[in-house]
Amino acid sequence: MPQGGPRNPLCGNVMLNGLDKGLESREHRFVRYADDTLISCKGRKGAERTLANIIPLIEGELFLKVNRVKTTVTHVSKTKYLGYISMLDYYLKVS
Repeated sequence: MPQGGPRNPLCGNVMLNGLDKGLESREHRFVRYADDTLISCKGRKGAERTLANIIPLIEGELFLKVNRVKTTVTHVSKTKYLGYISMLDYYLKVS
C-alpha cells in the first residue's frame, strides 16, 4: 500500500490499537495521531525506561518497525508534535 494512501490511517489505527491498549494497561498518558505517538512521563529516567519497554511491544508483539531516528526522549519544551508545541511540564517520548 503506498505511503499516504487513503487506507493508511485506517490500517495504522487498527495495527496500533495494541499499542494503545498496552499504554493504557501501564497507565501512561499519551496521545496518538495515525502512527505518531507522544507518551508523557514525569522525568527523563522514566521516559527512557518507557522507551525501552515500548519498543519490544511495538516490534515484537505488533510486528511494526520503530523509526529509531525519529524516536527520542526529550523535554516537552523541545518537542513539536504535528507542528504544535505543548506547554506541559513532563518529559515526552516521540515515536
